[in-house]
Order: sequence, then C-alpha cells, then structure tokens
Amino acid sequence: MGLRPIRSVLEGVSERRPGWGKNFSRAVIWKRWEALLGEKIAKNAWPERLSADMLVVRVSDSIWMHQLFLERTRILRLLNSHLSERARIKEIRFVIGDVSALRRSFSRIEETAFPGMEIPREYKERARLLVRGVRDPGLRARLEQLYLAYMARKSRLKQTGQARP
Repeated sequence: MGLRPIRSVLEGVSERRPGWGKNFSRAVIWKRWEALLGEKIAKNAWPERLSADMLVVRVSDSIWMHQLFLERTRILRLLNSHLSERARIKEIRFVIGDVSALRRSFSRIEETAFPGMEIPREYKERARLLVRGVRDPGLRARLEQLYLAYMARKSRLKQTGQARP
C-alpha cells in the first residue's frame, strides 16, 4: 500500500473513533494557555484535563480559584475563540493542586523530539508539506510534531543499528 494523504488518514480515524478529532483539536488549549492568559495566570493555573465538554483547571490556591472563577466567562470565550465550533468547551471547573508539577509534566511532553540538537530543516519542510491541507491550526501543529517525533525515533533507531521504528 502506498502513501496516502494525511487528510484521508485522519478522516478514517475520525470515522472509527467518534470525538477523536474534537479532542485532538482541543490540544491547542495546552499549547496556547500561557500566550492567551498571560504568564502570571499560567504560573498559578494550568489546564489539567478535559471531561466531556468541561475543562478542569488546576490552581495553586483558593485565592486563584476564586479570582479565576469570577473570570470564567471571559476565559471560556477566549479559549473557545481558538477552537472549532464542534470542539468548544461549555464549562470550566477549578481544583486546587500543584500547578508547577503539572506544568513540568506538560513541558516534558512538549520538549523537542531532537534533544540537544536542531531539527533538520528538511524534516520541518516535509512536516509542513504533509499537513498543509489540514485547516485546524492546532491539529496541524500537533500533526507536525507527531511527524517530527516519528522522524526522531527513526533516526535514533538507525543510529543504534536497530530495526524499523
């Protein structure tokens, strides 16, 4: 079987797993949280998980919980402006916990697939080319990351002399 356009692959996955596309496009919340809400809020509040159409946000203490509860309508409007209509969030719930630990775990996931080295330009160009037909910017970015992670794994396996990735 030859290569298929990424759009047809994603459409097939979406058909077999209802809700997958919606949840995948919601990943933009984590990616843009600090840029949208600011550094001060991001240090004291971070998205923890999605439960149906509700976003659970971990906050550092009850003061931040109260402040963000008062701003929840503005935050919802802001986040939803970056999501497709079918991926919109209807509710935000705040829970107290260790925000810095949650942020660190997110940072580890987001670290480049090529630790300590620059991502080769041809990999970046190929990733952009493969996902150019995807309209959702959040989904497009995640697919680029997925491709780069795949190429990194393939490169590491090749360097160590192991078989296919």
